[in-house]
Amino acid sequence: MRFASSLCGIMLVAFGFANHLLADDLLVPNQYATIEIAIAAASDGDVIVVDNHPETLPHGWADGFRDLDFSPNDGPTKFITIRSANGPDNCFIDLTGGHDAFIFDSHEDQRAVVQGFTFFVLDGDTNFAASAAIQCMASSPRIVNCRFVNRVVQT
Repeated sequence: MRFASSLCGIMLVAFGFANHLLADDLLVPNQYATIEIAIAAASDGDVIVVDNHPETLPHGWADGFRDLDFSPNDGPTKFITIRSANGPDNCFIDLTGGHDAFIFDSHEDQRAVVQGFTFFVLDGDTNFAASAAIQCMASSPRIVNCRFVNRVVQT
């Protein structure tokens, strides 16, 4: 009986380690044009790595980089990490025009992670009241090393 318990414990540890080894880094925009497309391609445990804010997009961001859901198309929740490659000083999400950055509404937990972004609204935006950097409903994602600038926090 003791041998069976030990063997079961070893198998669980090995499975957990193998699962970690199977996790992929999905690179935006090098492999996937947008965060939205990378989320659709991701599997549980994957890490989406967003390169520095692309200077060529209007206001720095376009469709596919905001209003992001960890359960795309009402499918199953994806327990993934979305992080910037170089931290919040280098990766910005522009919420100007009444956009949200991330929407958590499918009972996401600490396995859903957002890390290393700066969220902002441009001065003069009349729709800022509709912007929320991270919208959480019945969810508790992990938010790490993010900055919220210029009216993007609502209670």
